Amino acid sequence: MALHEYTTPSGVIAYDKRGMGDPLILLHGIYAGASYHEFEHNTHALQQHFTVYAIDLLGFGQSDTPRIGHTAQMHQQLLRNFIHDQIKQRTHVVASGMSCGIAVRLGVYEDDIINRLVLLAPTQKSVYREVPGIADRLTQFLLGTLSAGFSVYETAASRAGIIDFLEMSFHDRSKITREQVKQMYVEANEPHKMMPYISALCGYFDTDMANWLKYVRAATQIIVGADLMPIPQHEWLHPAQWSQGKQLDVIENARAFPHVEQSTRANGVMAAFLERD
Repeated sequence: MALHEYTTPSGVIAYDKRGMGDPLILLHGIYAGASYHEFEHNTHALQQHFTVYAIDLLGFGQSDTPRIGHTAQMHQQLLRNFIHDQIKQRTHVVASGMSCGIAVRLGVYEDDIINRLVLLAPTQKSVYREVPGIADRLTQFLLGTLSAGFSVYETAASRAGIIDFLEMSFHDRSKITREQVKQMYVEANEPHKMMPYISALCGYFDTDMANWLKYVRAATQIIVGADLMPIPQHEWLHPAQWSQGKQLDVIENARAFPHVEQSTRANGVMAAFLERD
């Protein structure tokens, strides 16, 4: 399928656009083989209510893959410009996994252009390196230029590595399809796809969700699979006094991809939240 293109100083961002209604951006997670195809079980349902922009983040899918370091801040700025230039009005944002950090940064710094946020299974870590140190920057440089980095990524981007990742991310392994593995494998093994993956390993996408959510003004829905327990419900739902409401929806029989494993349920709760007055 031919995608639309948005040109930035860092490279071209590819995106699929369909539907009618208020604008809605979909942001896939950060992992080997990620692309807008992550939302193939959601786009059709959401386009009945919204104009859906399913984006391949820079370095992923059919977007350009410049040999640069990636950060959540960089992608936040690229998406801010995309909204200003292409959408030109306030928009909803749905983000998955590690990309939830990009979404909450938009919610904090660009609240004038963000309507509502939906965060799908935000990445949880015991230690967040939101400001990577000298050692992290050195590691990012070395892994991005030496054979050690290629070896790390080659393992993650192999068919076995992709299957291992999906098996850890799904509640029901039988829902992992050959087509899904094939799509991710093809995407992961195009030139220079390792750069954002290495950046993620070095902490450049880290976001302490409990801290950032306090300062997001936009109404925010967090959707998680029940198998991701324990879920830090109180920390996520405790906003600053001037923030709008936050809500948590837990979906049974799902893990890190509730919008894939239980797409009908996830689509329903997303649409109900996003259409709320």
